[in-house]
Amino acid sequence: MTVAYKKEAVLKSGNYDPDFKFAQDYLLWANMLKNGCVFKNIPEYLVNARAGVPMLERRGGRDYFSYEIKLQKEFYNLGLINKFELFTNLAVRGIVRLIPNSFRVLVYKKILRK
Repeated sequence: MTVAYKKEAVLKSGNYDPDFKFAQDYLLWANMLKNGCVFKNIPEYLVNARAGVPMLERRGGRDYFSYEIKLQKEFYNLGLINKFELFTNLAVRGIVRLIPNSFRVLVYKKILRK
């Protein structure tokens, strides 16, 4: 949830793309990775965020999935994933994005965040 980076690295990698409303961070990081940037995790927690049902509800719906399709295609075009991974990602993410909110909450709580 928290990221620190050098401004020059972001600008050199193309900066945030306003056409990827729900996925600007992911696309930026993909472009930075493609541009040779190095990523590291640190052991300290920098943010304490509540991730409840409203957050999970925002992560679904047709609009959100349309951005997911656009993002996965961009990952494919960048050479970060192959065709099999593209279709697998879209199938799995499509299910999670398009199911009713109550089911999405169950998927996140019982399967994805064990």
